[in-house]
Amino acid sequence: MGITSLAPAKSEESGPIWPPLRIYQGGAGLLETSDDAMTYDYRGPCAPVAPLLPPREDPVMRDPAFRLFALFLFFAIVTLGCGKTEEPWPGPPPKQGGYNYGYGPPDMPAVAARFHEDPPANRSVTSDKVPLTFVDLDGKKVDLADYRGKANVVLVVTKGMPQSPGGVFCPGCLAQMNAMVANHAEFKKRDATVLVVFPGPSEKASEFLTTAKARDASQPSPIPLLLDKDLVAVELLGIRGDLAKPATYILDKKGNVVYAFVGEHTTDRPSVKALLGQLDKLNAKK
Repeated sequence: MGITSLAPAKSEESGPIWPPLRIYQGGAGLLETSDDAMTYDYRGPCAPVAPLLPPREDPVMRDPAFRLFALFLFFAIVTLGCGKTEEPWPGPPPKQGGYNYGYGPPDMPAVAARFHEDPPANRSVTSDKVPLTFVDLDGKKVDLADYRGKANVVLVVTKGMPQSPGGVFCPGCLAQMNAMVANHAEFKKRDATVLVVFPGPSEKASEFLTTAKARDASQPSPIPLLLDKDLVAVELLGIRGDLAKPATYILDKKGNVVYAFVGEHTTDRPSVKALLGQLDKLNAKK
């Protein structure tokens, strides 16, 4: 919020006629002088102003030319903020789902701690609505049908690189990837293969793995990152939303979707503990 002061006008006979004006620009503000001059209530940029106290009866103040000059000067200053194009995130980053999107990688364990511990499925998905083929970062085809009869599948769809807010990776996606990699052995114990989908443009896909600490210079990620460049899978699953809503699916060895959860914000997703619990329930039915 800027503050602009106007020097007092003077009269040869009486000295200063009105004290300096203080003009607050941007958002709710107040323009005022002292009690014996003019006071205005200023509600915001481009908003009308209303006099609260009558002007002092003074010959100069009554001069139409002076009044016109003062009015022009006031509105010129006020409207300075009305024509500006705001930079993205001029103040604190916007909050979504209780998480403050900021610049740089998030505290992934802290973000993961906000995931749901035991959320029930909130979507029903038939097998024909599950996309079967993807490509990995090396351009190799990955067909979910190849896992039938061999392993359960945990299919996680990230948001990709959304344009809002600020074109940064979804903190929950990074945290979920990080947590699943850290617990990769637990998924294997439950006869499950974890696959993660990165929708949309793939230029940032490798950076996503690095930021999520899913791999290092010597070891590739134990969980493959699959691409959905044209959003075919996202559209088929009905989860599009700049670029996709965070979604998690569990498929049994027959290829049936036995659990589906689609979130509405970055931390609205099942925890690793919840996914392992769902796999335990699935395996107990055998």
